[in-house]
Amino acid sequence: MFFDLKKYLVQYQISHNEEMNQILHTIFFPSVVWSIAAMLSLLGPIYDPPQWMIPFLQFIPEYTLDIHLGTVLVFTCFFFTFLMDPLICIIFIPAAFSQLIIIQLVTENFPYPLNMFGFMYTFVFSSSCDLIGHYYIEGNTPALFKKNYKLIPFYHFFTIYNFVMYMGYRPELYQDIKEEAAKEIERLNALAKQEKKD
Repeated sequence: MFFDLKKYLVQYQISHNEEMNQILHTIFFPSVVWSIAAMLSLLGPIYDPPQWMIPFLQFIPEYTLDIHLGTVLVFTCFFFTFLMDPLICIIFIPAAFSQLIIIQLVTENFPYPLNMFGFMYTFVFSSSCDLIGHYYIEGNTPALFKKNYKLIPFYHFFTIYNFVMYMGYRPELYQDIKEEAAKEIERLNALAKQEKKD
């Protein structure tokens, strides 16, 4: 592993400690990624796949996905998931194809700019829900606004991984992460109280 996965999962847990915030992120962060991919898809295909590649782009028989920047974004997210945990990546491959199929169906059945407004609305609404989770439920700032840019490619993975651990995957690791996060939150709260007194 090229970085300490547990360390960053603890950091994620610290800033997503409230269950409601975790639920909001599980629902709305993937839709943020989806809406960005959808808007990128409107730029059009970037590559005509050769015949040998077409079967790999047919998650639904006889329905070939286009390769556009949105496709690249979705599969890049899942590539980073594969680096972290191949099993989780394999389990969520249908979700990746489903995201792309829905994008293609929307762009084919709704004219421009109606589809663009739909994608933009999804992005704004989903981002707002995630921000509400941070500012009003959790009472903290999202990692992106803390200039933690190096982890941007892994945000999607952390959201998925936290969800599957919450559902029972790797329970010992999840318990360790929660305990370490709870200790760090307690330390930070004590530090904040001390600063207020001073």
